[in-house]
Amino acid sequence: MLNNWLSNSTREPCPYKFGVRDITECSSPNLSDPEDTILNHLSYHLLMAHGDPEKIKGDCKILLEDLEELKFDKLKSYVEDIIKNYVNNEILPSNKPGFQLSTWIGNFGEVLASQILIDSEEFWFPIYKLRFREKRSWAMKLTDLCLIKTNGLSKPLICYGEVKTKSSACDPKLGIKGHDSLVKDDALEKPEILNFFCNMLYVTKRIDEADFLTRIRLGKIDYDKQHYLFLIHDKSTWKEEVLSNLNSYQLNSDLINFSITVVLVEQLRQVIDESYSRAWKSVEGWING
Repeated sequence: MLNNWLSNSTREPCPYKFGVRDITECSSPNLSDPEDTILNHLSYHLLMAHGDPEKIKGDCKILLEDLEELKFDKLKSYVEDIIKNYVNNEILPSNKPGFQLSTWIGNFGEVLASQILIDSEEFWFPIYKLRFREKRSWAMKLTDLCLIKTNGLSKPLICYGEVKTKSSACDPKLGIKGHDSLVKDDALEKPEILNFFCNMLYVTKRIDEADFLTRIRLGKIDYDKQHYLFLIHDKSTWKEEVLSNLNSYQLNSDLINFSITVVLVEQLRQVIDESYSRAWKSVEGWING
């Protein structure tokens, strides 16, 4: 589905000391169209990333138990209001005053970056880590991206990544900040996110996957690494000096196969907000399915 929205190209030759992949829109979402497939696709993955479908379905069925006596002409609007309020106040992070807007924007960026890697490079991940954040509007403390690729490879490849999402004015040091976040992350030496994945997999009785990642974590399976920095940015405010400033910076040699992916989206903030606002619509299908 993302292929209908985004196209990517690798800069060759690249003037920087790191690889750069550019991802741009080949068509823009229609923000006013309730049937827009791109926005609905994004909203579905936002909901999946933040909440378990079975829990959401069960909670909503309980909330809807008292609606049987309503007249049919009022029923649909009541159902929609209850589902919408539940998803916005129990599952998704908040963008209301008093909450961290950076979580609202940052989580969108993480979800989009993960889907790009899944769709374009055949990566996969074992656990939706955002479902396990301590509070719904808190940022997750683990590595932004940890995805695995095994298909067609002689040994596993793990992508560790940082995502910086900027929907407003350009920060010329955004690339440097992303690089430094990767350097400070524990994934460079002892990836805590692998331990988190293993714990969750054992709890859910997914023993084969847990055993596989445990062997990687304990050094019993050799694997390759890539370190990605995703810069997801509003197209109208993007400046190439973000990359040139990083190019002049001292890069950490422990970042193996370090590369940048620049994702430019028109009206990024509006796309983010509209994607969140539609997330509740997927629940209707889960309840009726």
